[in-house]
Amino acid sequence: MRIAILSDTHGKTEYFLSQMRKRNDIDKIIHLGDFAWDAELIKDELSIPVIYVKGNNDFGSDAPLDKVIYLEGHKVWLTHGHRYNVYFGVDSLFYRAKEVGADIVMYGHTHSFFYEITEGIRFLNPGSLSHSRGDGHTSYVIMDITNKDVRIERIIEK
Repeated sequence: MRIAILSDTHGKTEYFLSQMRKRNDIDKIIHLGDFAWDAELIKDELSIPVIYVKGNNDFGSDAPLDKVIYLEGHKVWLTHGHRYNVYFGVDSLFYRAKEVGADIVMYGHTHSFFYEITEGIRFLNPGSLSHSRGDGHTSYVIMDITNKDVRIERIIEK
């Protein structure tokens, strides 16, 4: 299964939509909040299922703050991250992932790409498509996931 993962679009969806229209190999899209209505727009524009949670700027959205999904045998916890002190690391995410039994955590909020495996739990932040606070590159991620393997590719906006 191939999944496009993005976060913190803040109204900037044009690049992502143009990239998705060129592909026919994406099975799902995951949006990790800010803005939930961007996820709705993406869902309306593309014929690809979109799963999303809301972030700290998604006032009035009915989207959940957190969501647990299953992908190819993996238990995946989705959150924007703003309630888990993610600017200071992934410790709070780690403990919550243990509580829910997730082996993959996807989050946003920091506008910085991050990928790490700690005690068998994968932590992924795709960065932001609106503005980067990390290395200066806006980005999203393509994840190839099977029950035996997880591979990610960071796509940097050009």
